[in-house]
Formats: sequence, structure tokens, C-alpha cells
Amino acid sequence: MAFLAQLWRAGLPAGGPWRAVAVLAVLACSVPLAAWLGVRLLPPAWAGWLFFNDSSAQWSFARFAMERPAAGLYDGAALHAFQQGLFPPLRQTFPFPYPPHYLFAVWPLGWLDPRWVWPAWSGGTLLLFVVAGCAGGRWRDAGLLALAPAAVVAAGYGQNGFLTGALILGGLRLLGRHPGWAGVLLAAATIKPHLGLLIPLALLAGGQWRALAGGAAALLGLVALSSLAFGWEAWPRFLATILGHAGAIDPWVGDLRKATIAANLTLAGLPRALAYQVQWALAAALAVLVALAFRHQARAGGVTPWGIALLLAAGFAATPYGFVYDLPVLVAAVLMLARDEAGAARRLGWPEVAVLGAALLFPVAAVMTSRFYWMTGASLLALVALAAFRVFSRADAPCAKPP
Repeated sequence: MAFLAQLWRAGLPAGGPWRAVAVLAVLACSVPLAAWLGVRLLPPAWAGWLFFNDSSAQWSFARFAMERPAAGLYDGAALHAFQQGLFPPLRQTFPFPYPPHYLFAVWPLGWLDPRWVWPAWSGGTLLLFVVAGCAGGRWRDAGLLALAPAAVVAAGYGQNGFLTGALILGGLRLLGRHPGWAGVLLAAATIKPHLGLLIPLALLAGGQWRALAGGAAALLGLVALSSLAFGWEAWPRFLATILGHAGAIDPWVGDLRKATIAANLTLAGLPRALAYQVQWALAAALAVLVALAFRHQARAGGVTPWGIALLLAAGFAATPYGFVYDLPVLVAAVLMLARDEAGAARRLGWPEVAVLGAALLFPVAAVMTSRFYWMTGASLLALVALAAFRVFSRADAPCAKPP
């Protein structure tokens, strides 16, 4: 036991040349990953192939809403026919699984030439994510947030992982000083409600009443504004189709692209029904863990970065429906756990280095090879365990500045 304790403490020193080594290690994985994605995506994009990635699907949603009643977006056949009118060779389906207020985010894309959509969408949402991640003046983190493998994957797919990450991370960072505005951002993050399954529970357990009130008011406002802008009938259509979305895209999206425990178990050979039962049991256990952690922090004086990191990691491990392009928010969790509770650099033990390094690098394995699919679940659970250990091992006090 003494040897294990010594191994835990005797790790990388804070700051110094090790920071440069860590950045170089991340770049050594991100650059080949970016090259691999570029070879797959850029040639068809340059040749004029419209649906080279999901950013063009976002563009098609905006064009549909500009030309037709928005409620029609929830008619899969009508949307697919519209997309085939934009690009006749299209075979894959690109359904619209989002609530109507998501159209506020993608509407400006409808005015762009389709070949500019990918850089505008990925670049603009990446900027929002970096700003949210560097809140409090930690601009030294910008490079890692933008160049980590998870960020490269998200940019390559052109999905909305940067946008959801910015809203969730920004909302949680504002809990200490501006809880009302924190609730507003978290309400906006309901464009993907399954990524925030544990957030309302954490706010309740932590007594974040102003954030809950701000979030409830903002969500009602989004419902009202989207009903006025896009027609009230879009909301019943959304609610009627949301549960069937997973089944609609499963033929096109394999488990290798899903960053969930259930997908890992299915790839390992477990029957799908049993894998999802395990996923929901794990989600219940993580919900209890997060509630206890936020209650513990509330009694100690407030939410710390370690508590936020726990919520980010546990929230992703709990969801049955997350993809590799939704992972950028975990980079922020890694950065929080690499520091002490006041945000200063700290000495890391070798087990901590292993857990944080795996959390940063596993998106490479998740995208470029099928051999190490298990790294997704293992890294997620190890990150949750490390964050929980940090939260409960000390009677944390709130940070001197916003987390």
C-alpha cells in the first residue's frame, strides 16, 4: 500500500517542460488524425460533393425551413426527398432529430454557398467552444482545446459537438457568479438533451435554484420564440418523433462511431438489449454519484472545477446516445482535473497522468481503428473515477475565481 501511495504522488511536476511534452504528445496524435480525415473528406468536398459531412446536413435543415414549413423537417421521407433535390446521388438519410429552437443556430447557414458551410460552421462553433473553455482568462488552454484529437474529430465531421460543448461548459462555468445566465446557456444546450441528462439533478442536489429558475424561464422562452418563428405545430411533431430517431439512423451509423458504454458492450458481443440495460443501470448509479458530489460541494461552499469535471465525464458516460464528435467537452474536464481546486498547476501522479492522457487520446483509437474500441468506455469510467476521487477526498472550497 505504501508503494502504491508513493507511485500516486511521484508523477509529473506541475508546469515546466512537461507541459510542452504533453502538448507535443497531443499534436503527435492530432496531426495524423487530421491528415487521415483530410484525405477522406477534402477531395470530394473540393469536387463539389455536397454531403461530404454533417455540416451540409445542417445547411439543408436551414434551407428546408426557409423554403417550407419547419414542421416538415420531422417527416423523414419529405426531408430526404428535399435533400436529394439538393444532391441527387444522396443515399444516406440525414434526419432532423433536434427541437425546433435548434433552427436558430443553423439558420444563418442557409444563406451561405454550400462549399463555405463546413469552415464557417466548424470554425465558428470551435471559436465559441474555445472561449467557453478559456473563461476566467486561461487562454493558454486555447491550443489544447482546439487541437486535441476530440476537437479534430469534431471539426472533421462538421457536426455540432463544439456548439453543445460551448453551451454546457459555459453554463457550468457561470454557476458561481452568474447562476441565472448559467441556466440560460444550459437551457440552450437542450438542442441535444441526452447530453445533459444529469445536469438538472446536479443543480437540484447543489441547491442551484437561480440557475434552475433561469433555465426554466429560458426554455419556455425558446419554445415560445421558436413557435412564433417556425410554427407551433413543429413542437408536437418533434415530441412524436424523437424516440424513434435512434432506430432511424442505426442502419447508417455503426457502434464504432458511438462513444457510449452500451456501444462498447455491443461491440464486445453482448446482446444489444442487455447492453442497454447495463447502460441504464450505470446511468442510475452515476446519477446518485453526481447528486452526492454536488450536495457535498454545496455544503463545502460551492461548485469547484473538479465537480464540473465529474458532471461532464459522468454525463457522457451515462448517456446511451453519444457520438465521437460530441467528445470535445471532455477535453475541458481533463484540463480541470490537471489543476488544483483553485485552478493552479499541480503535481500529477503517474496514475493520474495515465487516466488524463487516455481521456485525451482515445478519440484517435475510436475513429482510426476498430481494434481498441474498448478504450472509449474504459477511459470514460476512469475519468469519472478520478473526478469523483478528487471531489470526495477533500472538503473542497469554492474557487478563488470562476472555474
